[in-house]
Amino acid sequence: MRMTINRLQNRNGKLRYRRKVPAHLRPYFNGKSEIVQALGLSVDQKARALLEVEKLDRRYDPEFLKAEKLHRAGEDPHAMAERMEQWALHNKYIGSDPRGRYDDGTGPDEHGMYDSPAMDSDYDRWLDSELEPYRQKLQRDPELHELHDELRVRIETVKRGSKVPAALTLGRAIDERLKHYWSGTEEKAEVATWPRFEEWIAAHPTLSKKTKGDPRLLPLNEINRALAREFVDYLHAVRGNGAETIRRRVGPLKALWNWASDHFEDETLRNKNPWARQGPPRAAVDAEKVASQKRLPFTRGHLELLNAYFMRNDTDRYMRAFLRLLMYTGARPLEIGGLLRSDVVLDVPTPYLRIKANVIRGLKTKGSERRVPIVGAALSEVKALVDGAPMPSTPLFPENFHDTTKLSNRANKALRTAGIPKERRLVVYSFRHTVNQAMLVSDARQHLRYSLLGHTEGAVNAVYGAGGVDMGELKAAMEEAFERLGEAPDYLYTPEEWV
Repeated sequence: MRMTINRLQNRNGKLRYRRKVPAHLRPYFNGKSEIVQALGLSVDQKARALLEVEKLDRRYDPEFLKAEKLHRAGEDPHAMAERMEQWALHNKYIGSDPRGRYDDGTGPDEHGMYDSPAMDSDYDRWLDSELEPYRQKLQRDPELHELHDELRVRIETVKRGSKVPAALTLGRAIDERLKHYWSGTEEKAEVATWPRFEEWIAAHPTLSKKTKGDPRLLPLNEINRALAREFVDYLHAVRGNGAETIRRRVGPLKALWNWASDHFEDETLRNKNPWARQGPPRAAVDAEKVASQKRLPFTRGHLELLNAYFMRNDTDRYMRAFLRLLMYTGARPLEIGGLLRSDVVLDVPTPYLRIKANVIRGLKTKGSERRVPIVGAALSEVKALVDGAPMPSTPLFPENFHDTTKLSNRANKALRTAGIPKERRLVVYSFRHTVNQAMLVSDARQHLRYSLLGHTEGAVNAVYGAGGVDMGELKAAMEEAFERLGEAPDYLYTPEEWV
């Protein structure tokens, strides 16, 4: 008779232990989807394999049990409430035909138990068995608040006869908004904001106690204006964020609270958005005014240094291509560093780059999605990159060009190697200001300049038809502007910055 042993797999004649990890438990197993272990046995040694499988089961069963308990302890209250309601319906403790309990008409007591003059109900017997350990420990009947969360919610579900209402949590609000509002893909501001906010919650002496170690379990209605101000101050004093960065953090939080209040019809949030009118601290605003020009365009002298750097034999070819593309597109660094082969369109009268979200990076704003003509020396660089990218999904640049911070650091180092003065206002982002300055001095039409840089005009009607700029017209404006790259008034620069 053929022997079938659960979790035993034949792999090319060799036997191994294979146990799947449920999706909800994978975070407790370092993200593994299964546990696989070679047994050192061949396919004709199944009898011995049975003993090994049983031994491994005894080893891993406690780990799975512990993971399940941890998962339930950190479960979103809404998910737990829904699971407990399904449990009560399945056992017929609630619903239109609650045969799992016996009611003599007096209703349940404080624990949800139904007295019967003749017999205990299935629910009574279940509850007695659950409460007995507490009675032995306390030497009395426990109060509801003394029970573990899952048992408490089970009892409250039966007492109510329906699902127990639960406060809306941060995690559920973020997940639902991601699914319903962003269609599964958040913008850069949201992606950067949630980790900072959760980091602050985890370190907060009061809020951390309410979340059982998981900031996503914090009810939204726990955040008031005083706590919102604490977070803003934390960004400035602890994280060292400037005014503009703080505004980018507060914006998504304000939007999340507004959306959650409307989407979930949560009265505890109605007209009580703690993030409304929350701005950066005065010190951050003052610092922003002092550094009103945080970045400067490159001058003709700077660009001559860069062109000489491009001609050097020891210049990395990817860095040369990257900097040239920034010089002739005005794109943001990661918009170039994250390009795929499929983002390049060459077989048209005006070749262009398609700046859009992809598997490597998102976009700063929705208005950042655009088409950028490839002009000047950038065209030969792009063609060389495309030749080295065989598949549409192949990135044009290596992996070390796919992280914003690392990319900026490497690019700034290259600028210093080229001879660009090591000044705070002369950085890789200066290429974007350089292109904008060239478009301005060449009198390029405003809608063309906005289209090139991925900006959206303030007027409501200005966003209609976005992406419909004539590519030939934009290319001509760029070529005219690039004749004046590096033109900038010298009074903007200190002697240390000017070249």
